[in-house]
Parts: sequence; C-alpha cells; structure tokens
Amino acid sequence: MLHFQTVRTARFTFTLKELTNADSRTLLNIPPEYTEKLRSEFIKRALKELNWHKGWEDNTLDDLTVQERLMIESTYLATVSDTPDFLVGNGNYSDYIQFEKQYKHAEITLGNIPDDEDIWLMRPLTGLMCEAVENTLLAKEKVERFDWILWAMAAQLYRKQDELPDPKADYAQFNMWLEERAIRLSNLPASAFNALLTFYFQGLEQLEHLFKINFDEDGINVFPLTKHKQNEEGEEYVLIPARFHPYSKIDDFTKKLFGKFAESSE
Repeated sequence: MLHFQTVRTARFTFTLKELTNADSRTLLNIPPEYTEKLRSEFIKRALKELNWHKGWEDNTLDDLTVQERLMIESTYLATVSDTPDFLVGNGNYSDYIQFEKQYKHAEITLGNIPDDEDIWLMRPLTGLMCEAVENTLLAKEKVERFDWILWAMAAQLYRKQDELPDPKADYAQFNMWLEERAIRLSNLPASAFNALLTFYFQGLEQLEHLFKINFDEDGINVFPLTKHKQNEEGEEYVLIPARFHPYSKIDDFTKKLFGKFAESSE
C-alpha cells in the first residue's frame, strides 16, 4: 500500500490514497479526450480527505482552481512514479511546479477597454468551469486553441453589473450563460476584443499560482518556469508546454488488465 504525505496549500490541506482497480476501471472507461472530466473523477477517488482552511470552509471540490487540481493530480503521480521529480513534457515536474506561488486573488481588476466605461474584472478558472467548456467544445467538429481561450475568457471575465450564475447551483444554466457570453465576446469589434484579450493574458499572469497555465487545441497545458534546460551531456534544449493526464496515474499493468494501452504522461 502506498503512503501519501499530507500536503498544505494556501486554501486547503489534503491527503491522498491509492486508487483501487475499480477506480482505475472507471477512469479508463472515460474517453481520454475528456481530460477535465477525468481529472474531476480522479480527484474524487484519490482524495482521502481535503479540509478547507478558515475563510474557505463553504468551498467544495468544485471550487478548486485548474491549478489546484493539477497540483493534487501531480502530487499523486510524484508518489507512484519512480522518482518524485517525474518526467512530464520534455522535462521534469520541477520544471513546471512553483509551489511557493500560492493562490492569492479571488478577483482582480483589469480596467476598461476603448470606448467602454465599464470596468472589467477577472476571476480564477475553476475545474468545474473548465469542464463545462470542455463538454461544449468536444461536441464541435473541430476545436482550435482560440476556442479554448474564447470560452475561458467568457467564464473568467466580467463586469461589476454582470450576473454570474453559480455552476455548482445550476450547471445547465451556467452552460447556457457561458455559451451566450462566448458568442457575445466573439461578436465584439476586433479592437475591443483584442483589448480584452490583452487584459485576459495579463490577468492570467496576475492570477498565476502553482502552475503557469495556458491553452492549446486540446485544452489546458502548463508552461515551463524557464525556457531552456541542460541535459545530462550539458547540452541546452528548449522546454515545451506540458500536459498532465489522469491516465498517467494508472500503471501499465492495470491498463492492460482492462484492455487499455499505456498513455503518455504529457
């Protein structure tokens, strides 16, 4: 049986437990492209306990940010791998995690765009929001990086007067609201949209914690902390964005047991 150390973060303390074969079978039966759905299911099954700190007591697992979910997932992988500094992307875990940079802001002010007096704000991207985006986009014939960025902007950017439905309270209503906002944003004049886009990436930096998240056509990826690294021969190479996938927490024996091939950890 694996032993997991208790981990304390800015908002919560958690302890993990080893997956059972029943857990692994459930995860392996979820299509691999549904990364956020897989991650949600993995966290529910791998958590022994999670206690929210003072000020966050009313939170649930649905309030975990994308970065916090990635950290919980990678904590599991660091324990089950041959080394805690496991391989991911074309580097190691330590090339992507910044544990000293913890959650700080529930909301930040970005400013106003040209010809608009409204002040825009931004909130962190939660796993539940991201799962809603994933469900919508994967129903489309083709998904590009821009789609992920657009829908994340729709989920995270708002003005003081905007009504923000709670995805925990009414997931269906949140999905409809999110789609309406994404359409509205995409129909903005190019100059206004580009100003918001600039705000958005500035906001991502201000809200950054644990990982430097970004997007590609498959969803969330993680940027390395530095652009370059030296290999064992002393040769410098460029680190690429990494993708943490819940399948990578399941050993190859179990994958074969349930008729699944080994998946990449990227």
